Amino acid sequence: MRVYSIEETEDVDEIREWHTLAFPGSPWIGDDQDAYWLARSGGRVIGFCSAMHLPKSRAVFLSRAAVIRSAGSGGLHRRMIAERLTWGVNGGARIAVTYTSAYNYASLTNLLYCGFRGATRSREVGLWDGFHVLYLNLAGNKRKAPSGAFWDRVLPLIQR
Repeated sequence: MRVYSIEETEDVDEIREWHTLAFPGSPWIGDDQDAYWLARSGGRVIGFCSAMHLPKSRAVFLSRAAVIRSAGSGGLHRRMIAERLTWGVNGGARIAVTYTSAYNYASLTNLLYCGFRGATRSREVGLWDGFHVLYLNLAGNKRKAPSGAFWDRVLPLIQR
């Protein structure tokens, strides 16, 4: 059994450093995220994640997450998803939105396990090629997908 903690942090510099390590060559997600979390085990960082409120759409955007390989398969990614969903619901979100690489099977599996469903292939909505966009209805209606108007408001915010 792995013991770890997930704590919200305001240390954007540390998150930026971990982002560079986890996603080399990928653009920085931006300092405008509403919340960042660090996961630690034995005092050392083993993962991070971030999220944004999209208040006009009553949504939370799970923008980034990474877990170091040696900490994988212990349920940490799912706990980071749950932490951000709780944060979003507490902030009034009724829908959660995220994306993942079409080939990141671990992330896709964890998102599906946590209740997310596929919304569209990214190419169809002008997002990065090779990614899947997913959603989770937090209001209790598990089968109702967001409408086209919702995506018209939200996609420009997550395309940055």
